Amino acid sequence: MKEFTFGRKINYVPLVVSLAVGIIISVFFYTFAKEIGISILFGVLCFIVAVALYAVKLSDTYGYWKINQQQISYYDYKTMGRRIMAILLPLSSKQSIVSLQQVDTASLVIGKKMQVPANIKAAAASAYLVYFYPSAYYLGLKLEDSQEVDLDLSFDEMENQKIERMIQLLNSQLSNPVTLIEK
Repeated sequence: MKEFTFGRKINYVPLVVSLAVGIIISVFFYTFAKEIGISILFGVLCFIVAVALYAVKLSDTYGYWKINQQQISYYDYKTMGRRIMAILLPLSSKQSIVSLQQVDTASLVIGKKMQVPANIKAAAASAYLVYFYPSAYYLGLKLEDSQEVDLDLSFDEMENQKIERMIQLLNSQLSNPVTLIEK
């Protein structure tokens, strides 16, 4: 069975880096202020800021998802709460699963100056609402229940053959071919 994976799974790196930043700042403030309360306060504050900064870009750096002939499984990072929980408890994050039969349309959204896989034909960009998305390269799915799922491809943007094979798989399973939207 063909299966393609994209992005990378969340791990403990964001949590460890955030903790290290908090501890370093706490020790720094304790060294100069000799006040344990203030040093702990600034350490916790810097930990929270570091987690928030990771959470903002989480789907771009850890947007892991996989596709096979039956389904797509991905980590849903749409809300800030889900992102923060994924950072604090990376192994407890559950994947969302979408059956390919639930997918109504699929679009490959590509930013300027990026290579387009060979088996995609350009569609009129005016026919689609291209909304703000932090990544310039992703697969947009519109499901039968009008829900939209955006699956980041920016981590694997140099692997054109893998993306082309994934698009061929989608084209063979969906009633509508994958369209191209250039931003």
